[in-house]
Order: sequence, then C-alpha cells, then structure tokens
Amino acid sequence: MPPAIGDDTRRSRRLLSRNFCRRQIKRSMKVGKKGRTNPITGKHVGPVRGGHIGPKHTKRIIRRHHNLLKQKTRLEAEIEQSGSSSDSVKQRELERIAEEIEKNGGIEKYQQASIAGQDPTRGGDSSKILVEWLKEEQSMNRKNLRLLEVGCLSPNNVVSKCGVFSEIDRIDLNSQHPLIKQQDFLTMPVPELEKDKYDVISLSLVVNYVSDKNDRGRMLKLTTEFLSTRLKDSQFYPSLFLVLPAPCITNSRYFTEKQLNLIMSSLGYELVRRKETPRIIYWLWKFTGRKQPNRKFKKQILNDGKSRNNFSITLQ
Repeated sequence: MPPAIGDDTRRSRRLLSRNFCRRQIKRSMKVGKKGRTNPITGKHVGPVRGGHIGPKHTKRIIRRHHNLLKQKTRLEAEIEQSGSSSDSVKQRELERIAEEIEKNGGIEKYQQASIAGQDPTRGGDSSKILVEWLKEEQSMNRKNLRLLEVGCLSPNNVVSKCGVFSEIDRIDLNSQHPLIKQQDFLTMPVPELEKDKYDVISLSLVVNYVSDKNDRGRMLKLTTEFLSTRLKDSQFYPSLFLVLPAPCITNSRYFTEKQLNLIMSSLGYELVRRKETPRIIYWLWKFTGRKQPNRKFKKQILNDGKSRNNFSITLQ
C-alpha cells in the first residue's frame, strides 16, 4: 500500500506542474529556426515598431527592399517579353512579392530606414562629401547657385546647411516632408529657361534604386538637360554628384567603373573628383557639353563570376 501523500507534497507537485505548463506555453510561442515559415521570396524583415531603427535592421530593410524590387522588375519584364499576362506561376510570384513589400512596411519603411542610415551619428550623410569638394572653390564667391537634390529624404542634411547654395529644389518619389516635392525625376518637366536650370544635380544612392537598367541610363542622360551652362568655365560647375553602392561597380558581372566612365564621357561629363570607401563610391562629374549622342551601351558580361551581382546601366 503506497504511503499517504501530505498537503505539502501535493502543493509542491501542483507548483511543479504549473511551472512546467508555463514553460511549455512560452516555448510554443517562440518560433524556432526549423519551424519558421519564410516568405517565398526570402527572409521577412517585418515592419519596425516605434521610431528607432537599429543599424543592422536598417541595412536589412534597405537590402531586402532593393532585392524585392529587382525580382519584381525581372518578372514583369519576362511576362511582357513572353507577350502573355496569363502566366499563373509568375503572376503568383508577383503577388507574393507585393505582399512581402507591404508586410515589410512598403516604401515608407524603406525611407525611414534610409533616413536612419543618413543619421550623422552613423556617418551616413553623403552630401557632406559634395560640400567638401564644392568648398574647394569657395574662394570664387559663387552666387545664386542652384541645386536639384533627387531622391531627397531630409531637408536637414549637410548640403542644406552649408551655405553654398542660395536655392535648393528637393524631390522624391514618396515625399516625407513638406519641403520635399513629390516628383519622379524621369517625368519632371525640363526647364526651358536657363535661369531655371541647376548648377549641381545630386543623385545620391538614387540610380541603384531605379529597377530598370534602361531607366538608369535615361536618368543619367536626362541630367544633362537640367544643368545650366552659365558657369561652364569654372572648375566644378555645372556638375553631377553621383553616389552608388560599391558592389554596383566592383562586383557586377555586367558593369564596371570603366563602363561608367565611357557612359558619362558619351553624355558630355568629365570626372573632377572621386572618393571610394568599402561600401560607397562618390563621383563629381563636370558637364562639358561635349556629347557623343550616337554611342550606345548594351548589357553584356564584363566581369563574369558566380558571386557577381546583376547591376547594369544601359544607354539606348
């Protein structure tokens, strides 16, 4: 006959049982690596709650958003090339990509991450490089300089406070600030009067965001129509400030810096300043007007390799 169980023993067993259940519930609420269900297009980064985005999550949001846009553009081009919109497999993939972009917070979350990445405490404001270069010619006392900042995320960056420009026009596809006009540069009306054109155009981490290779080339070509030639005898003006992620140049199978130089030269630009970091490359191109209008640049393998990316710029 088993020994009698006292009240203390029963109470201890109840506590142990209750604690065990709590642990099981907590474990069931955690998603393990093996049990995680990823989106069809890859890792889901998810919207970030609150205003602060950590550096690692900032990079992940930006990188994932770019990758999704590339996949979307590729699928759309394949559907258009096939001449059929009834490809159910590709259509479902497009829907899944759109769903993931939405779940990740869409372009709003991407812009929040980009703004966070530009925080001076993270060294992310590329406009400070432009200002450093332009101030080399400050002794010339240039007046009434006009800047067009394409893809502007904040009116509080270094170039806005440097005092070099008397007028700055800021545009972006999805404006987050009243001082930034919502405008697609590719559809922006070209100024008819010389006084309405610009002495400097900034394309900082903008061209790589454009998902189509032909539109990237069209964007670079369009800048020449927006630049004023009133200071053509100066050292830097008119000029284009171009910034790209280093891998677009150093690790692409379809694009190299030599190819970029050829494209820019055909558009009438000459390089006056350059700076490279492990992650970013900065250029300042002076517009000379000496164009080669008949030159074409097609997509072709220039630097083959399995680990290369597919970034390219074409000029039709």
